[in-house]
Amino acid sequence: QGPRFRIGGLSPGEYTLFADAHGTMSAPRTVTVRKDEAPDQVRLVMKPKKRIAVRVLRPGGAPAVRLPILIVPAKASDFVRGAPTRHTDADGRMVFENLGPEETDRCLVISDTLGGLGSRIERVPVGPDEVTIHLDAISGTIVTVGGSPSVANPKLIHDGCPVWRSYFPMLDPPDFGAFSPGVYSLCPEVTWQAGPECVSGTLEPLKTLTLDLRLAHGPAKE
Repeated sequence: QGPRFRIGGLSPGEYTLFADAHGTMSAPRTVTVRKDEAPDQVRLVMKPKKRIAVRVLRPGGAPAVRLPILIVPAKASDFVRGAPTRHTDADGRMVFENLGPEETDRCLVISDTLGGLGSRIERVPVGPDEVTIHLDAISGTIVTVGGSPSVANPKLIHDGCPVWRSYFPMLDPPDFGAFSPGVYSLCPEVTWQAGPECVSGTLEPLKTLTLDLRLAHGPAKE
């Protein structure tokens, strides 16, 4: 009754609870359900949702219209229900307002597979201010080599943003085609941040960067 709720029939284990309403959301709370023990009471505090606002421009300053933008977490501790996709409008703008009150930044994957520009990975702050993103006219190709058969869906990490290859099903394995120049790391699927189990290299314009997970403890080959 009122603001209280009770959930029964749960197996022992760890659960994440949050409350979501129009315009407000609580921060996630982790609780542990133990067999034959009384459940802990959890207090969820509703706060206004946050947003990100971006404007995407093509080389020369024209707005990038109807480009898909994948909105992914910036770190493993962010509680995210899936990875939503939004498109830029006629002015190249995109606003996403369904962000939790504790979030400080998000990662955007901007894909221009039809326009010939490089896919861009951009970390943007959460807040009311609009962020302008300029797409690159010249891109390169990243070829990945898995370290073992268990690495079925390796991820790229750029500027701390993880990007799984499954985000780009239209590409022929094992390439990440047409990506903006920069420093990239290839990591196993279970890894979130670049570490010794990853391999890194710099993608240059019009070049091909080969990232081989078998060389995770040595330099990447280009």
